[in-house]
Amino acid sequence: SLDPNEYVIKIRGIEVARYKVYPDKLLVIDPKRSLDIQGVDTVEPAFRLPAKWISPEYKKQVELQGFDVFDAVSVVATHLTELIKDNASDLIGRQEVKEILDVVRKEFPAVVDALDVNKNLSIIVKVLQNLLREGVSIRNMRNILESVADALEYTRNPEVITEQVRQSIAKQIISNYAEGDTIKVITLDPELEEIFANSIKETDAGFIYDVNPEVLREFLNRLSDKVKELLDKGITPIVLCSSRVRRFVKEVSYRVYKKLVVLSYNEIVPPFNVEQVGFISIAEPVGV
Repeated sequence: SLDPNEYVIKIRGIEVARYKVYPDKLLVIDPKRSLDIQGVDTVEPAFRLPAKWISPEYKKQVELQGFDVFDAVSVVATHLTELIKDNASDLIGRQEVKEILDVVRKEFPAVVDALDVNKNLSIIVKVLQNLLREGVSIRNMRNILESVADALEYTRNPEVITEQVRQSIAKQIISNYAEGDTIKVITLDPELEEIFANSIKETDAGFIYDVNPEVLREFLNRLSDKVKELLDKGITPIVLCSSRVRRFVKEVSYRVYKKLVVLSYNEIVPPFNVEQVGFISIAEPVGV
């Protein structure tokens, strides 16, 4: 059942979000809970930022103080848009991919023929799901499929193929996060990366990770602190690491901040360069 002004969003019949809006109020994003105006404290639904519902009469006052203000319709629309992005990988399966390939075949038949779709459809589906799960657009389908076909010549591991595809469309990926031609990043201690790399084992079913729990816990604690620090400064947290550990770092970072962007050094291509705004190391890893 729904409370007054509450809405629920479902995907394939499963509830993925529930939130309460106030049509007669405005939502103010207040990251530090510093706004001294009467209202209803809440959390903005799309990006999970501290916020407050206030009376419209205070709009000009809070805008002059530098706060972002949104009406209820904008809040719901943004929430829905972000949920679609976050769950895009769940909205695409074999049938949807088959239909996409049929369309691509009409313009680029050689590209689709090289994929041997009857044999490799499940791999193609997994690769596209992996890209969508990290917010990577699959509109550049020709380049993506050509890269998949190239990678299939030496591996059938969808995770390895995904990394190959990401590198082939690197400029598209990083252009979303650059300020001009600069990307602000958190880097990792090479020794820490080596620990992670040595813990990754490839099996027929994919990769398994065997990281010392103490090391992982300490890493996530330090990552959490750095993410919070950057968010407070209005900087999008982006981790830059080697391609060997990029996927591992992304997977474990879901526990800290699911929207964390994780790039590999192989994805930094001209004209882009990086500016280090954070560094994570573990001086004395436990049990290593």
